[in-house]
Amino acid sequence: MTSTRIQSLISAILLILFILFANYQPILVDANHLTIFIFGMLMVASLWFLYKGAHFGTRVKKIIALYTAASIIVVSIAEFIRFFTPVEEGDLRILPDILWIAHILLLSIGLALVLKRVRSNFQLSYLLFDLHISLTVFGSIWFVTYQNYVDNDQFLFETIYPLGALYVLFILGTLLLVIDKPIKRPVLNGLLVGLSICALSNVLLVIDSLDGTLFREKYLILYGLGMFTIASSFTKKEASNRKKQKKLFTISYSHWEIIRPVIQYAGVLILVYEFVFKYRNNDVLFVGMIVTIILVIGRDLITVIQNQSLVRRLKIFNQQLEKKIGERTRELTDSHRDLENAFKQIEYIARHDTFSRLPNRRYLEQMIEWKTLDAVQDRSMVALVFIDVDRLKHINDTVGHAIGDQLLLEIIERFQQKLPKDTFLARHGGDEFAVVLDGVYYEDDVVKLAQDLLDTVETPFYIQDKELTITLSIGISLYPDNSESIEDLMKHADLAMYKAKEERQNKIVFYSPEMDEELVGRMELLSELHSAIKRNEFIVYYQPQFDIHDGRLSGVEALVRWQHPVRGFISPGEFIPLAEEFDLIIPIDEIVIETAIAQFMKWTKQGIAPPRLSVNLCPQQFSEGDLAGKLKGLMDQYGFPPQKLMIEITESVAMNDEAILTAQLREIAKMGVLIAIDDFGTGYSSLSYVKNYPLNQLKIARPFIMDVPKSQSDIAMVKAIIDLSHHFHLTVVVEGVETLEQLNFLKSVHCEEVQGFYFAKPLSVQDIEERYLLPVKEGTSNG
Repeated sequence: MTSTRIQSLISAILLILFILFANYQPILVDANHLTIFIFGMLMVASLWFLYKGAHFGTRVKKIIALYTAASIIVVSIAEFIRFFTPVEEGDLRILPDILWIAHILLLSIGLALVLKRVRSNFQLSYLLFDLHISLTVFGSIWFVTYQNYVDNDQFLFETIYPLGALYVLFILGTLLLVIDKPIKRPVLNGLLVGLSICALSNVLLVIDSLDGTLFREKYLILYGLGMFTIASSFTKKEASNRKKQKKLFTISYSHWEIIRPVIQYAGVLILVYEFVFKYRNNDVLFVGMIVTIILVIGRDLITVIQNQSLVRRLKIFNQQLEKKIGERTRELTDSHRDLENAFKQIEYIARHDTFSRLPNRRYLEQMIEWKTLDAVQDRSMVALVFIDVDRLKHINDTVGHAIGDQLLLEIIERFQQKLPKDTFLARHGGDEFAVVLDGVYYEDDVVKLAQDLLDTVETPFYIQDKELTITLSIGISLYPDNSESIEDLMKHADLAMYKAKEERQNKIVFYSPEMDEELVGRMELLSELHSAIKRNEFIVYYQPQFDIHDGRLSGVEALVRWQHPVRGFISPGEFIPLAEEFDLIIPIDEIVIETAIAQFMKWTKQGIAPPRLSVNLCPQQFSEGDLAGKLKGLMDQYGFPPQKLMIEITESVAMNDEAILTAQLREIAKMGVLIAIDDFGTGYSSLSYVKNYPLNQLKIARPFIMDVPKSQSDIAMVKAIIDLSHHFHLTVVVEGVETLEQLNFLKSVHCEEVQGFYFAKPLSVQDIEERYLLPVKEGTSNG
């Protein structure tokens, strides 16, 4: 059986006993002793329920349970003193009533402490003033009314008992009306029911005393039932799934705050009316009226004090609020400013290249769109100029990205100094720039701007003790003549730029429709070049080299040819630039070197090998590292004698890190391999590498000999180069000899070797064997 059912059963039994004792007490002989016994058991049970309910409860619940337990103990002592002490003993007669008042105060203090947790000191003061005003009014009227019905004042003190219960109920009612209740509603409901039973018991007791007799024992069980109900409420639990019932009428705490003063002031008016018009000579009513007026004045004073306090607090709060609002406004303003700056920074980063700080491709496309819209209105043209820095990748590979980056920055600086102030300059790619020129009516205006850009790079760049000379390739596309969309305009400018790179450096090319077909062919060739490397479609031709004095064969230079399965032979000038641009030159070099070494060893076994084999190495080979190890591995594989091999490097290799390059060349030379500088005078010409590098030979390029002996400047130049070479103990080979006059001139200036079409074009293996290698062997045999 649950504790709730036990409580209900006990309550039912007590009600039956109360009815029996109230109606048949004269018949029951020992009813008084039985009543006090039951009352005592109820108090013990109440204390047990309080302990059980508060032991696992909250701190607030424990406080009110403690005061309730103290109140039950005090009222129990009062009733036991009253029952076992003779009425004649006057000193003890008043003690039970004092204890009963203490019992009421303990309950009131417990509820007031609970209420203080959810209400301020001012609000609690209002409550106490309102409580005492109401009790003074009702008590005075109640006391006077009781006197009118009773001839003597034998039981006059009993009139205070209902007022005590009303005192506690007043506080409890306030606690029930607050929204933020500190304890659960079932406990409050139990307290309400229990206190109501106690108040009913006291009222019935007073009514029963109107005939001049008082039988307290008749109502002791009912009062004990009320205290038991109060104690048992602490063990009740709130149902978790309890359905919310619709309330027809509810009073909130705010409503009660309005109603309560109205009731009090109405009570004061009633009290004044009773004193003035009915009981003018009643001292109790007069004292009650005076006390009530004092309490009302005190309450109003507290109201004034609180209002002043609220005004001060409101003023302080407003000041703090204004300060907080000001601070928050400044914070929001700063945040908004920071946010704007952040958005501007994000937008800047999204539209600019982080390295060069120039507008990027996205910004370029937007600018082209804006400029083309303007051009439609004023019927002008927009020129898109694409600029490519030739061989920048090679510079990065040879001298390092740090120098390459610094070179880019200096190029940009020269561009910005040369271009008009409002000209839009963007970085389109790693080594590509773009200029958007609007308001164009004549192509000559664009040509002039492009030529100004070419002029900016004529002066060499000096970066970290290195002299760098660069060239530009410029492609131009016009809107609306060449393109009507942004995509086509950029595509056509790109095509024109690549056309400029193919034709020659420092070239300006305007887009023409024929370039579309060239682009398709270029992409097809690139795809086929990849396949050619995989299928080894390359063959090696050999350029004979001759001793200028006796005309004998002094060596052969291995040159690559692409034998396409459909197109036939493809010129090196057509696919070598493509291979260099798309990093395919190294595998082609490796194919040529291995093929040439293998063929040389075949000739050696046949006894017809030329005196020397020359092979070309691209600059990227030195950037790869361990070139000496690769050459040694290849020579060991075929048993090739190192002193028979000459590697030819271009002047652009000299732009590599000098210390690293010198170490690589010396390691190669230490193996016995010969080293030659190819195409001397066409690239990065410097006397320092001629002096410092372990060179054996210097090859003069064809442009220096073309106009000899007609051009005196070319004659002087060739003589100077040969003299310089001899000064450094280098042999000289002149390329591109095509006439007898050129040959005679070279003999006169003591050149050692020559090659060119005057003697022979590059030959296949079969042709060079038949024309030069086999006759040499036969001549030796006949001799």
